Amino acid sequence: HYNYNNKYIFTQILNQKFMFNVGIIGAESFDDYDFCQEKCIKCLKKKADSGESITIFSTGDSFVDQFSKRFHINVKYFYTDWKTYGKMALKKRNYDLIEDCHAFIFFDNGSNDIAYLKKIVKEKDLPIRVYKR
Repeated sequence: HYNYNNKYIFTQILNQKFMFNVGIIGAESFDDYDFCQEKCIKCLKKKADSGESITIFSTGDSFVDQFSKRFHINVKYFYTDWKTYGKMALKKRNYDLIEDCHAFIFFDNGSNDIAYLKKIVKEKDLPIRVYKR
């Protein structure tokens, strides 16, 4: 039960209502910025037009860097920490990435990592768009 007199908590609740976190995965491997941009705009236009704040969740993709700068979108990066987590690093990164995400856009080049992420996302029943070559 929230104390609505607490300005901080009330602000947090309001901000959560208008936050949309989307994972954009695999675009870098497509090597076609225009194609990826077109598909991302198509997927995100309705959210952007509604005034929702969008944050892209990324694994360090250069496409995401360019796209986010061009359209002034926040990015949260999820890197693989091999030194700390060893063999479990990729699995930890993937689960951390998915934890707070609301939807995913995949550019599927057939890699095992993308297949594994798609599987987890589908199991969590999150909205997903997949683009293949």
